[in-house]
Amino acid sequence: MLIINRLSSLLSKGLTRNSKIKLSLIGLSFIKPLSFLTGALLVPVLLGYLGTVKYGIWLTVYSMIGWTVLFDFGLGNGLRNNLGEALAKNDFVLGRILVSTTLIMLCLFACIIYAVFLLTMPFINWIVILNAPESLEQELKIFIMVIFSFFILRIMTGVIITILFSDQRPALGESINTLADALILVLIYIVTLYTENSLIYVGLVSSSLTAIVPFFVSIILFRHAYSRISPALRYFSSKYVTKLGGQGLQFFVMQ
Repeated sequence: MLIINRLSSLLSKGLTRNSKIKLSLIGLSFIKPLSFLTGALLVPVLLGYLGTVKYGIWLTVYSMIGWTVLFDFGLGNGLRNNLGEALAKNDFVLGRILVSTTLIMLCLFACIIYAVFLLTMPFINWIVILNAPESLEQELKIFIMVIFSFFILRIMTGVIITILFSDQRPALGESINTLADALILVLIYIVTLYTENSLIYVGLVSSSLTAIVPFFVSIILFRHAYSRISPALRYFSSKYVTKLGGQGLQFFVMQ
């Protein structure tokens, strides 16, 4: 609780825009190297555990499904721009409307995408697409199902990172990803000690933490530092769907 209270206090301080930018630059100078180091350490751990064939499959599928972050149709970027203006004006009611509307729209998109995925999954031959050994057919299906499911969840839980960027706190946003990466490294290392050569275990750990970590951070911040813009169903506004979607679509096309 002490850590949560300190974090809440830090986020709630009335810092100027320039102060936030300076603090973020300092924070990023520490976080970026740490993130790079974590990723660099993960490669030999995975390669030694999975072997070259399965590691290649993991890397390919993880990269392919990573494109699901674009499935928000730019709503995250639309929120970032509009919320940044609202927070600069201390318009927390508008901020809450923007956050609530974005989350509900993302939930709707995620459900549609996931339904399409479930309907098409039985007809996709992943062995042919990935040029993988036929002996991995069943393992591949479970592996891809697990990764895609958590990536879809990540679309929604990642909104808290967008909010932090909107509030000129990119270092804190990046620290969430770095924390997830560090936990992935630790847990995958533990997995290598007690299991053998399983894409499913690696997929479960690597994809679940990228969704679960921001989810719990969201709960903490929406209850404390960002309680004034916490999402609620009654704050959904169809008026802002067009505004968020219009700007978001432009970002989506560029991406």
